[in-house]
Amino acid sequence: MGVRRFLNLFVTNRPDCMYSLRRFDLSRNQFFYATPEEVALHGRVLPPIRRDSSSSLKMTKRKKNQLAASEIPAIRLPAPLFNMRLAQGPRPMGYKVRLDAFALSERNIMFADGKRQVFTYDTDSSCLVAMPSLHAPKVDPLAISIPRTGGGEGSMYMIERQLRPEKSFQFEALVSREQHSNASNPFRTWECQELPLLPLEEEMFVGSCAVVGNLVCISSSGFGTYCFDTVSHSWSRAGDWALPFFGTAEYVPEYFAPVPEHNLWFGVSDQDYHLACAADLSPVLAGQQPEPGLVWPDNYLPEEWYHTGIMNPARMISLGSGRFCMIRFLETRMPSLDAEQIFVDQQFAVFTGLEAVKAGKGNGNRIRMVRHKSRRCRNISSSFIECFL
Repeated sequence: MGVRRFLNLFVTNRPDCMYSLRRFDLSRNQFFYATPEEVALHGRVLPPIRRDSSSSLKMTKRKKNQLAASEIPAIRLPAPLFNMRLAQGPRPMGYKVRLDAFALSERNIMFADGKRQVFTYDTDSSCLVAMPSLHAPKVDPLAISIPRTGGGEGSMYMIERQLRPEKSFQFEALVSREQHSNASNPFRTWECQELPLLPLEEEMFVGSCAVVGNLVCISSSGFGTYCFDTVSHSWSRAGDWALPFFGTAEYVPEYFAPVPEHNLWFGVSDQDYHLACAADLSPVLAGQQPEPGLVWPDNYLPEEWYHTGIMNPARMISLGSGRFCMIRFLETRMPSLDAEQIFVDQQFAVFTGLEAVKAGKGNGNRIRMVRHKSRRCRNISSSFIECFL
C-alpha cells in the first residue's frame, strides 16, 4: 500500500433518502502537521496502555477540561462525487431500505443494497460497474478486502454480524479473476461465491475480523476465534480467546515490515470502541493466541462531548507511511431532570490524524502514537456520515 491521497466518505441525506460518495483531499493536510517543528510544538504523544487479556481499560476514563470545543476547528464536507437513490417500491414487512459501502481500494468503492444488487464506482475513471448479485442481502455485514497476489484489487469477503444456525448465504465473496483475451488486452471478471459457514448451534455476534495470511479470522465474545482458509474454503477454531479489536483490523505491512517485531495490525479496541489499538496477530497462523497489544487513550476532547455508543463505533484507516485517520462520532446533550433519559442536542464527526512512530533504542514502548490535528463537522440528517473508506 502506498501513501493515500484521498479519504472516502459515504454520506446519507436521510430526509431525501439519497446517498453520496465524497472525498477529502489529504494533500490539503487538514489532519497532520507539516513539519517536525510543528509536530514537536503542537503534537501530543498518547500514553500507551499494555494490558493483559483480562484488563478492562479502566485507565481510559478521560480527563476533563482538556479542550474547549472551539479548539477543534470545524470543516465542511467535500462536494459529492456522485449521488444515488434506491428505487422505491412495494416492500415486505420489516424490510429496511439500506445501501452499504465497502472499500475495494482507495479508488474503487463497492455498494450493495437490500435487493442483492452490487455495483462498484471507480473514482479515477468516474465509471460505474454492475457486479454479480449476492445470493442474499446482507444485514449489517462486516466486509474485508483481500488484494490479489502480486498487488492490486482482489476479492471482497462479506459476513453478517449476527450469524444464525438455520440461515443461508450469511457468508459470501465477490472474487476477481483476471482473464486474457490476448496478451496485450487482459480483462477482469467477477463472480459471487457462496461460502460455507462455521458450525453453529446458536446465534453468534461477530465482533471483529481480520485477514492474517490466507485466513479470514472472526471473533465473538464467549465463542472464541475462528479462521476461514481462503484457499481450501474450510473453517478451523483458533481458540476460546477473542481478537483485541472491534470491527475490522488492518495489517500495515509497508511501514513496519523491516522490523520483525513490528508485525502489527491496527484498528479499534474491543474494550473501548473509541480508542486506537495495535496488536501482532501473526501467532494466529500457528494456532496461538496473540498478545493483547497496545491501546492509546485520547483524552483531548471537550468535557461536554459524549461518545454516541456502540451503534457508532470509531473507525481507524491506514493512510500509509505509519499515518492513520480516526473518525469518532460524538454528541452534545441537553440537560434533563431524568438521569435515565438522554436528549441529544448536536452530533459531530471528529477526524483525528494519528502517526505511529518507531521508538528509539532503549525505549520500552516499541511504538509511539502521536496525535496530530483534529477537525469536526456537524452530522445532521441532510448530510449524515455513515462511514468512511
